Formats: sequence, C-alpha cells, structure tokens
Amino acid sequence: MWSRLISTWRNLTERARVERELDDELRAYVELLTAEKVRHGVPPERAKREALMEAGGMEQVKEEVRDASAGRLLNELGQDVRHSLRSLGRNAASSTLAIATLMLGIGAATVIFSVFYTVLLRPLPFANLDRLVEIHESRLDRNIDHSSVSMANFWDLRAQRRTFDEIAAYTGGDANMTGNGAPEHVTLGVISAGWWRVLGVQPLLGRDFVYEEDRPGAPNVALLRHRFWKQRFQGDPAIVGQTIRLNDKAYLVVGVMPPGEPWLNSNDVFVPMVYSPQADRGSWELEVVGRMSRGVTIESARADLQNTAASLARQYPQDDKGMGVAIGPATEWVASKELRRALWVLLGAVGLLLLIACVNVANLLLARSTQRSREIAIRRALGAGRFRIIRLLLTESLMLSAAGAALGVAIAEAAAIALRATQIDAIPRLSELSLNGWVLAGTLTVAVLTGLL
Repeated sequence: MWSRLISTWRNLTERARVERELDDELRAYVELLTAEKVRHGVPPERAKREALMEAGGMEQVKEEVRDASAGRLLNELGQDVRHSLRSLGRNAASSTLAIATLMLGIGAATVIFSVFYTVLLRPLPFANLDRLVEIHESRLDRNIDHSSVSMANFWDLRAQRRTFDEIAAYTGGDANMTGNGAPEHVTLGVISAGWWRVLGVQPLLGRDFVYEEDRPGAPNVALLRHRFWKQRFQGDPAIVGQTIRLNDKAYLVVGVMPPGEPWLNSNDVFVPMVYSPQADRGSWELEVVGRMSRGVTIESARADLQNTAASLARQYPQDDKGMGVAIGPATEWVASKELRRALWVLLGAVGLLLLIACVNVANLLLARSTQRSREIAIRRALGAGRFRIIRLLLTESLMLSAAGAALGVAIAEAAAIALRATQIDAIPRLSELSLNGWVLAGTLTVAVLTGLL
C-alpha cells in the first residue's frame, strides 16, 4: 500500500517527469526489439517498422499504462475540473446567473439553519442537563396550564421538596447605581439563593449567594454580570469585596459571573430574593427552575410537586384553589412551542426556496446542453463512455454549487453578524448565533445535494 501511495503521489505531482519516463521506457523497448530483429537479419528500417507494429502503437500503449497507473481516477477528476472551468468560463453570463441563484438559495438556507441550530439544537451548557426542569403553576379549572409561580407558593414548594436537590426562582427589576463613577440605570436579576447552583454555573470571581442571604435582615450582597463588570469597572478583580449603591442602598459585591452565561444575560447585577412571610400568593411573577435528585424521573418529580400543590390548595383555598404544577424539561427553556413551530416552517420555506433555485439552474443547464450535443457526440465517437460523460457534467454542476455555496456562506456570515446586532427578543440565544462546524457541514451537504439534483 505504501508503494502504491508513493506511486500515486508521483503520478499526481510529477506528471511531466512520469510522462518522460514512460516515453523513455517505450522508446527503449522499441529499440531493443529493433536490435533483436536486426540480429536475425531483418533490414533496419523494416525491423523498426515491425517493432512498432508489435508494440501496438506508442500512443495506445501510453493510454493503457495511464489507465492502469495509480491515481488514474484523481487525474481524470483533475481533467474534469479543468475542463469544467474552461466550459464555465466560455459561458460566463449563464454561469454567473446560475451561481448567483444558488448563492441566494444556499445562503438563505445556511443562515436559517444556523438560527434553527442555535435555538433548538445547540445544547445548553449546564451540568447534567437531563436533571434540570422548569416549574410552572397551573389552574386547570380556569384553563390555565402554564403560568409563572407566585412568591409565597415558591417558598413553600422549595421548603417541601422531596425529589429535588434544589428549587430556585428569578424575577427581573431595575435600579439606579450611584458611586464608582457616573450614575447609571442598571437591570437587576432578583434570584433566590441556589439559583446558580441549580444551573451549575460557578462565579468567575468571588462566591455565590448563600442561603442565609435570602433571609430577612441579611446584609445586602450582589453579583455582577461579566460584561457589566468589564464595562463599568474595567474588569478590575478588586471590585469583589467593595460596595456599590443601588437605589441609594449599599450592596457588598461578593462575586462576578463568568462570560457568556446563556440565560439571563441581560441583567447587569444580581441580588438575593428575600423571603417574606407575607408574600403574595395571587401574584404570578417568578420564573422557577429545579434540579431533580439523581435517579428521579420527571414523572416522579411532577407527582411530588402535584402533592405539594394539592396540599397548598387545601391550606389556602382563597388563592390556591385548583392549583397544580406543570414541569417542562430544560430542552424547552429556550424556545416555546410557537417559536419551534415557526422555525420549522421557516426551515421548510427556505428548503422550498432552495428547491426552486435548483429547478431554475437545472433549466439553465438544460438549455445549455442543447448547444453541447455536438461536443458530447464527438466525445462518444472518441471512446468516452456514458459514465465518463455523466461524471464530467456532474463535475460542472458540483462546481457551480460549490461556488454558490462559498458565496452563500459569506452572505450567511454577514447575515449572522447583522442578526446578532439586532438582538431580537422573540428569538432567544441570538447573541450566540454563528456558523459553526455543524452548520458548515450542513451547508456542504446541501451544496453536494444541490449539485447532484
């Protein structure tokens, strides 16, 4: 095999030298055969003519040797590529139109697939994702099957959990920050202690909130978002342990979150959610997540919370009558059913657009083929087989689709940059949009299928 690889490499990279060696070998063979005939009394001119006849014709022998040489298929593919380039160059107008058509179709398919992958397929970077769930209240008697959780019910669900390692809650807010520079309006993430532990996210600097810090009377503490820390405090690690003022109250900075946190990344500062015995049961305002204990199924966790909800409904009939609990896996956090349906429809739409582009280019190539019937007839007459001609035409199609794909990827990258800058709230994780390996592999597959189609 090693010898064949070396021979293939020589045939591909030293074609002129290989051809000269073949000429020399054939010439030496004819000379030896001529000399042998002369020794047997044949006149020199006649001996040379008979030697050439016995050799079977120099060019025919060369072709036979080339057909048997290592790397023949690659050489033929190279010939097909060179011929395809010349053919496309001779028909520059139609080639440009075909490439532009494929560029738009493949570019649109690539950017939509990148959005589809980012929103629906890219896994959330949380530890043990299969144990993470989102928790909602329900009131089926009022046709409410999916709502936020009230403050008081959250504290009870967390206190009475049996199948969860932790349950935590989040709500948004805002504040005015003073000191440490010019006054600034900041967004707050109000979270219960344990929120980041549920998600499996560790602070980059300092520490997370502890449970004592969501109790009444606890000192005010805060965590900073990484980007806000970079912008407001120039990434100074000494900010941990210092005090900031939010709405004219002093907060001790206990940590800084890592960059690129994929959820709640619009909040500048995180502060603890403080427990209150008088919390409202009728105000649905909290986003609640939980980490199931190891070995617990989502059905068991749902049954556990349903029992707690039924107990709360009996204990507080005025506010919690008919209370139930709905649980959704972490895979549903990013996109709602409506968004998933919309993305599938959009992906199907760009698939149809690409199919229309294929049909248009196929019609264009079909019109060109009528002008090439004479060329193909001559190739058949010279001995080219049906497979070789089909391969030549497929090579041209694949080169068209490759050019369209390359330009389409450039368009998709520009579109991805624009989409990241728009920050469309209805499409989550758009800031993570990129043409990664999976997307490019999908584009390559589309390009090949397009060329074949």
